[in-house]
Amino acid sequence: MVPIPITSSPTVGDIVAADYRAAEVFKRFGIDFCCGGKKTMAEVCRDKGVDLATLEAALQQIEQVTTGHDENVDQWSLSFLVDYIVNVHHSYVRRKVPLLLQYSEKVARTRPLPPRNGGNCPTV
Repeated sequence: MVPIPITSSPTVGDIVAADYRAAEVFKRFGIDFCCGGKKTMAEVCRDKGVDLATLEAALQQIEQVTTGHDENVDQWSLSFLVDYIVNVHHSYVRRKVPLLLQYSEKVARTRPLPPRNGGNCPTV
């Protein structure tokens, strides 16, 4: 396999921080964006044997996903907004909480507790 050149592109952690939906794509490819989040996509693709173009295409697909609703939420009636929150947002949260718990438990296991008395806390 020819080594993939390393570029100064954003890290996988930066990508997830910019768009949380990327986390599911990285997970599907077995890419750690948390503890291994300081690597570029080229680095993780080389390390994991993942085709960079395939990963980029998968990440671009999340940009194509639409929410299926009007984005001018400030124009929604109060009753519609309440209905949306209860029926759509809460459903989404119920589906995603297990994944969020998995990530938060990993962070809790792998990150040191912040020092007391004004010490430096590592960036998560």
